[in-house]
Amino acid sequence: MQRKLEEIQWSLIILLHYGENLLITRERYVQKKLALEKLWTGSVKEGERWMKDTANSCMLVATLIATMVFAAGFTVPGGYNSDNGIPILLKLYGFRIFVISDAVALFSSIVSIIMFLSILTSRYAEDDFLVSLPTKLLFGHTMLFVSIFSMFLAFAATFFLVYSNHMGWEPKLIAACAGVPLALFGCLQYKLWFDLDILVQVSF
Repeated sequence: MQRKLEEIQWSLIILLHYGENLLITRERYVQKKLALEKLWTGSVKEGERWMKDTANSCMLVATLIATMVFAAGFTVPGGYNSDNGIPILLKLYGFRIFVISDAVALFSSIVSIIMFLSILTSRYAEDDFLVSLPTKLLFGHTMLFVSIFSMFLAFAATFFLVYSNHMGWEPKLIAACAGVPLALFGCLQYKLWFDLDILVQVSF
């Protein structure tokens, strides 16, 4: 019914403005509308394929991080006390950094996996590309960045705890170098985050 009303309104507007050129204008309108619908359908398919490829790749990375930090949580640096099972380096400040960063890396990677999994199971309707999918992708990428940052922080804390008493400046240098891959990842993904953030803000 609504489609019929729109067609009637269009016909009246064309009749008032174009008169005898009604048939030609009507034909051009239909052709343009079909072309736009075809273009939109192609864009949706391309967007769906890009979303799925991106979500698959990022979910694989998040799964690897979750696996590594989960195992690291039970193989603590310095080992355990054989008498009571308590970690030997428990009272050191660096050990607390390791525990917190390892837990944050695990939880953020799991959240990232959930976000990317929800993208893969989406309906990929036209309205999903306006708010739902960009928001999920932005949040998933953010959680992935947090998990990578926390993982490198846990590595730096572990390396410093194990080797700081037996070596000089080398542990500090190696721990600092752990931030290089993180900075590289941030630089490479900044454009994507920026575009997604603008898209989400405009959608809302």
